[in-house]
Amino acid sequence: MDPTLAVQRASSPEEANFYHDFDRLAANLLAPRFYVKLASRYQFSDQYNDMWNESWAEYDAFEERRVALGAHRLDFQEPLEEWRRADDKLRREYSPNQVGIFGKVPLYYALHLYIVETSKEDLQVDRLYSWKMAMRDWNRFRELYGSSAKFRAELSPIQKTSFGILDDWSNSRYSPKSDIDAFLAVVEELCQRASITPPTSSDFFHEWTCHSHYHTACLELFFREFHAMEWEPHIPRPKLLNLMACRRDTARHAIHMRFSWATYRSLVPRAPPNENDSVLPAYVQPVREMDGWKNNIFFQEPPMGDISRDAYTLMLDVATDPPRYLWDVKAKQTVRTSDFTKCPDYVCVSHTWGRWTCRPPKLVRVPNVPWEIKANTLYDVLDVPEMLLGLKEDYVWLDLFCLPQNDCPHHAEVANRTAIFRRSKACVAWLNDVEEWKVTTAALDYIGLRYLQNSCNHPDLEVSDEIRQETHQRASARPELVKPGTSVEPSSWFSSLWTLQETVLCPNLQLCTRTMETLCDGAATPVSLSTLLT
Repeated sequence: MDPTLAVQRASSPEEANFYHDFDRLAANLLAPRFYVKLASRYQFSDQYNDMWNESWAEYDAFEERRVALGAHRLDFQEPLEEWRRADDKLRREYSPNQVGIFGKVPLYYALHLYIVETSKEDLQVDRLYSWKMAMRDWNRFRELYGSSAKFRAELSPIQKTSFGILDDWSNSRYSPKSDIDAFLAVVEELCQRASITPPTSSDFFHEWTCHSHYHTACLELFFREFHAMEWEPHIPRPKLLNLMACRRDTARHAIHMRFSWATYRSLVPRAPPNENDSVLPAYVQPVREMDGWKNNIFFQEPPMGDISRDAYTLMLDVATDPPRYLWDVKAKQTVRTSDFTKCPDYVCVSHTWGRWTCRPPKLVRVPNVPWEIKANTLYDVLDVPEMLLGLKEDYVWLDLFCLPQNDCPHHAEVANRTAIFRRSKACVAWLNDVEEWKVTTAALDYIGLRYLQNSCNHPDLEVSDEIRQETHQRASARPELVKPGTSVEPSSWFSSLWTLQETVLCPNLQLCTRTMETLCDGAATPVSLSTLLT
């Protein structure tokens, strides 16, 4: 029943007063200022739940009083109670303490939970000064990440990647320093002001200065990871989905900007100097949701160059078996890993040859390989030891030289292929029908320049028409990844089921020519397949 109509039809003054009081309580529960008060002062605190429960306890008391009076239910009660049930359901289902959810929660909340659980320290929370708190938590997170292996181990690969993106951004490793300087200058002012408006809201009072899509994406990621006003006292699914979408989008922009930055520096000789040019970081990994990361050792791999990779490598060594054989590149011979105190670091070589086996089969004896190898029509297997020298590695795992073809344990070694590839320090795709990267590199340079042109308007990243046209001209020929004599058919490596599996195991594998020349960006950093596909 409508509250006004209920008052008019009340059978007694007591019932009329009840309707008036009940209507006022419902208005307070539904008023936006109720949420503003909770969100601005009490998020993620016991006080939030106390105030929430106190308000609903008052509602429950009114409902008991209504039943006792025999009064009608009012129109607002059903939607109000449905909203209450939905919120309670969110609190139960998306608590950050649930398995699988902690690996996705925002970084500042992961930090708070870790500190409370390990040191019992209570990080003071002042929601009205969320900017000050965000910078405090950001600095604390960076300090802990660098000093505590235990803290790093608690974070999921997704969270580590997100931190790596923000760390690169805050240090201007592949973007103009003036952008981050402008951001910090504004934040220094905001830290002194009280605010209850989330920074991603259209109502936020400050308009950020952004010269690139990359900077804009990193700003939003920082807000969602460290600004408390972006979150509820629980972790609701819509907010979590928004955070994951932001992480994916920002990782994509970080990869594109990192590549384009290297391209720009290599093609524009008069580019302003940058102290980080000589030490460009590794590419971040694309963000992929892996709910089972805690239960699958192969889902826990940190980004390349991450400080936590040593611990991951040790964990793999304990949990999996090493390959039985490796190829000693310099000595040009197959060696048993059991002859070493510890299995040496090695690089896996992914390639394809089975479909091109000679018919009838022809066996070749390669010097220092304990078994005969099937010849193929793609290349001469006797040339492979010399080609592998181009990798400049001590040991590699190549199936021709490391998988005995007529040995019973061979089948067990095939079953161990996942561990063999994941234990390797790197993986390369040997495209033995590709001779060079001249056109492919030019095409990637052109894509990098187009990204800067379409996504950046910073004066330090301007590219002349002359450079763009020259790069476009170099990129116009047939790329080496397309087979000669065809217009679309790719290198044979891309059409093998074996190499598809190996790509899934090692998405960061690097592409190499027949002579083991690696595909690199303008800073001579190898460009992985996952980077190319992002």
